Amino acid sequence: LKAIYFGGEALTQKTFHLMRKCTEIEFHNLYGPAENTVISTISCVSTSPYSFPTIGAPLANQRLLILDKQMNPCRIYQEGEIYVSGKSLSHGYVNEDMNNDRFLLLEESQERVYRTGDFGLWLPDGDIYFTGRKDGQVQLRGHRIELDEIDYQIHQVVGWGLIRTLIVGEGATKKLVSFINSEKPVDKVAVLSHLRSTLPSYMIPSELVEDLDIILNTNGKIDFRSLMQAYESQQRGVDSEVHDLMDSPVFMLLSQAIKELFNLQVELRPENDFFSLGGNSLLAIRLRRRLLEEVNINIPVKSLFTLSIRELTEVIEEKLLDEN
Repeated sequence: LKAIYFGGEALTQKTFHLMRKCTEIEFHNLYGPAENTVISTISCVSTSPYSFPTIGAPLANQRLLILDKQMNPCRIYQEGEIYVSGKSLSHGYVNEDMNNDRFLLLEESQERVYRTGDFGLWLPDGDIYFTGRKDGQVQLRGHRIELDEIDYQIHQVVGWGLIRTLIVGEGATKKLVSFINSEKPVDKVAVLSHLRSTLPSYMIPSELVEDLDIILNTNGKIDFRSLMQAYESQQRGVDSEVHDLMDSPVFMLLSQAIKELFNLQVELRPENDFFSLGGNSLLAIRLRRRLLEEVNINIPVKSLFTLSIRELTEVIEEKLLDEN
């Protein structure tokens, strides 16, 4: 075996360095959407002058453009969206409704191009550095979030499985939800603990959902519409009970106190708990003191570590009833 050509997934920094250590085999990183049949650029990992992975330069009869939001060519080191064209560009999709958004005609040159949804930037020698997918970059409460990075970190704990993080809801109710389909039960405490140690707080999912089937479409990709329909159906079954609980003054007080302690930007759910959110003894004492000041209820520190927010709410409500 002299050479390996690979593509389909972004080459990680770790894998790049492992390939560089293998001097007996040449590794070639291929990039290109199927709509451009099929390879647009190539980079030889083994001889690359860079210490990071690139997708190389366009092949013969291929043309690649990196354009900004105004459809102007990007400068060297300026990130923009990748467009491809050339003799191998396909005529379009069978479903013509999708063509207008993806297959475009540039105004000045009248060149027909395909909008990949990928982002990248030119390097001085004509190679291209791939920076990520457009549909993997989202905005939530002013923060730019890489959904793929959340999925990657969950994989580090769960191992093999289908994992996809999405933004669910509208307006002020928007939240991050990670859907996990694994062969073995998911230790949600371990997952959240790992996410807190590797990601900023605004990238921590509000929910980890593991009891829904992640359906693949005929192209082998996740069917997001079916997934969201299943999730919404599941939520309708529990929303009434959850909303009643979350509307209670005790739950709102408790969740607000915890959010302020951890500087969280996400809405807490009844199933969240103090320990899995990253609680320690010092924070437990502070939370206990605040509850004592706000509602004059003394909650043992042990209970803060072992009970969910739902259970803590019920304990406090019972104590308040007993006192009255």
